[in-house]
Amino acid sequence: MNTAFELNNVFASRGKTQVLKNISQKIPQHKIISLIGANGAGKTTLLRLLAGLEKPVSGTLSVLQKDSKSLTRKEFARYVSYIPQEHRPVFAYTVRDFAVMGRNPYQSEIKAPSKEDWEFTDYVLEKLRLKDFADRPYTHLSSGEARLILLARGIIQNAPIMLLDEPTSNLDFYNEHKLMEIICKLCKEEKKTIIFSIHNPALAIQYSDIVYCIHQNTIFEVIERADSSFDEKITRVLNLIYKKNEASQIHLKYVDDKPFVYIKPHFLR
Repeated sequence: MNTAFELNNVFASRGKTQVLKNISQKIPQHKIISLIGANGAGKTTLLRLLAGLEKPVSGTLSVLQKDSKSLTRKEFARYVSYIPQEHRPVFAYTVRDFAVMGRNPYQSEIKAPSKEDWEFTDYVLEKLRLKDFADRPYTHLSSGEARLILLARGIIQNAPIMLLDEPTSNLDFYNEHKLMEIICKLCKEEKKTIIFSIHNPALAIQYSDIVYCIHQNTIFEVIERADSSFDEKITRVLNLIYKKNEASQIHLKYVDDKPFVYIKPHFLR
């Protein structure tokens, strides 16, 4: 198996708090992989480790068969693009100027974007139907609009691996699915590896090839969508992660072949 990442006995902490422990996992290339788990499970920490933005306390991490410790920040960014949950800009760049920054890993410190960089930026904005935003200040965008521009900049970075932390946060129902369909198209047409964290399990089920379940500070279970027992396994894991008492059961149903996950909560019992 060609791996995007390989983790061996990785531990990670935030301050004095252990966030992830004993993770040993080969993550395949050219797949759409979702990370699900309760709040505080370590999904963001795992993505930041994979993006090279945090270092393991112990253990080893390789990226496309290269030791992560041997890579400079720019080299890492040529292999992996990371789209955070939120981004708070300091300067009022236009959307076009902000988006072209995705080409920074391929430039020297003093080199301005090339004609090809600008053309690729315009191509991606046009393809995502965001060209109308090009001359608007990035600081004037709504949180949902900014989320789509962050995705565009990640695509413009053109790394073989894309990591997205809660990509559908702040998006309306239509744009949630628009963004997820863009992700699927990237994976299939351009052979990208896509890894994203998400709180909505229905979106994880609908759009992933593989679901990684983060629980008890580790990758607790890996469930492939092609597994004939997928529905049974994912329902069991969802109840393990989110069920708070015997009265609350999580169920998975399908409507027009699309997944629908619901819970019958009894919070006051």
